[in-house]
Amino acid sequence: MNINANGTSTFSSEQGNVHIQLNNPLEDCTLDLSTSIGIIRINRPELRKKGSGRINYGDGKIKVIMRSEMGKVVLH
Repeated sequence: MNINANGTSTFSSEQGNVHIQLNNPLEDCTLDLSTSIGIIRINRPELRKKGSGRINYGDGKIKVIMRSEMGKVVLH
């Protein structure tokens, strides 16, 4: 899914992956990414990060929340 976020944007799934192509610059964003079972991956030119549980990043005005209970969270 190709997204231009504005304000606070939430993307979530109880069962399944959440994949987002974020068009906003990361310096404009605050990221709150989490999964109960699965991995979190940020794959952007300016940031590459992989983890599990929760990743918080940035302090921009646009808040991007991505959550999956049972799946991957991937931000491009």
